Amino acid sequence: MAQLHDRMPAILTPEALDAWLDPDLEDPARLAALLRPYEGSLAVREANRLVNSPRNDSPACLAGEQGMFD
Repeated sequence: MAQLHDRMPAILTPEALDAWLDPDLEDPARLAALLRPYEGSLAVREANRLVNSPRNDSPACLAGEQGMFD
């Protein structure tokens, strides 16, 4: 990921998702334990520039860069 960006998003397992979203879970050690290196493989593709603004909330954000501005 470092070749693309200086931050890595948290990728949670389905089992960790409920704990991560639990507003009553405030123990930093328990939360940190949910953050583990991702062991699968990831596909990389260029994102559409529409995702750079939260004002853009549409399916067009999911389209690849090509085709959006044709």
